[in-house]
Amino acid sequence: MFGVDRVFGIVKQLSGFRLTESRGKLLLQWQKDGGILTREVERKTSDLIAGLLVNCSDKVLIQKLLLLCAAYDQIEKELLKAGVIASCEMGCNPVYDLDPGTGCLYVPTPFIAGLRSMLGIRDLVGANKEVEIADLGSGLGLPVFLSTLLGFCATGFELSPVLMKATRHIKTVFPDLPELGKANFIEADFFQADLSSFKAIYTFLWDNALREQAIEDLISRMPSGTVVCGYGMTNKSPNGSLLNLIRSESVSGRKISLCRRI
Repeated sequence: MFGVDRVFGIVKQLSGFRLTESRGKLLLQWQKDGGILTREVERKTSDLIAGLLVNCSDKVLIQKLLLLCAAYDQIEKELLKAGVIASCEMGCNPVYDLDPGTGCLYVPTPFIAGLRSMLGIRDLVGANKEVEIADLGSGLGLPVFLSTLLGFCATGFELSPVLMKATRHIKTVFPDLPELGKANFIEADFFQADLSSFKAIYTFLWDNALREQAIEDLISRMPSGTVVCGYGMTNKSPNGSLLNLIRSESVSGRKISLCRRI
């Protein structure tokens, strides 16, 4: 078993993420063990983000999204190197095994899938900075941070103290992304939380059969009109009578469904 201090220690040793350009190459730089490390950012990643924002004239936003993407990729590499990420037996995405033998697993949201989800929510609610988005089971906080970069107020609910401590530190390691400081994280069971003030809900847990009944109850308590974005949802499950399916698409091997509470 790895504990809070081990995971936090791995993340804490990384700081000062920045993007620089040199001789036509885009480079990610960060501090570690008193030195500066550099690696080239894959062009395909840059192209994917630019492709999603093809009509966006805000080049600064694209740079910020790319920095967040590249840095999170490096954070996951560090966790992998330390042996706290294992291959997912149910798919191709990595898994954080929070307590071996108990089935307590955390599957991080793939960056492109998270960005597509947040852009989908923005399509429905508009670029309204007053809109509050909740990420249910926020893990290491990526979708929440993506929301803040897109201008939303965002709150992540996470029950694991391991992930919460690491996430709170991640907020501090991006000197070029002050927006991340506005992200809010609550260590709590979101099934027990009051979500009535949130206009949009995102989660990566919809296809977990063990939570199906609790999720249906959660949906039933959401106000009419709430935007719900998650994985594996259709107009029949979960509790399809309460959801109007707007659209769905397959991203990173998972189906993202965008719905509205009836």
